[in-house]
Amino acid sequence: MLAQSISGPALLEIEKLITQLHDMRDHLVYERQRVERTLTEYAQLNEASLKSTKIIAESLAKWAAENRRTDRASVAVPQTEGGGSDPPAVGGGTGPHYSLSSA
Repeated sequence: MLAQSISGPALLEIEKLITQLHDMRDHLVYERQRVERTLTEYAQLNEASLKSTKIIAESLAKWAAENRRTDRASVAVPQTEGGGSDPPAVGGGTGPHYSLSSA
């Protein structure tokens, strides 16, 4: 009935469109898989970046804390009037002088 009324060229056109739709479907499936792989790689790279940033931040915090302790320790080192590194003499001179430099 309906199939008999469809002519040969029209049937070929429908088959051509069906083939194009299958090709488009295959392309979209491939693109979906490609995008999923790319997102997975991005997520892994992002995770590694976050871990590296955390390690760097923790290392900088430790370094800064150590520098603050070192700076405070060097500020409180008493210096004699002559500027030498010997401890101040007991009862001698006007007392120890404090200096920011170690020279």
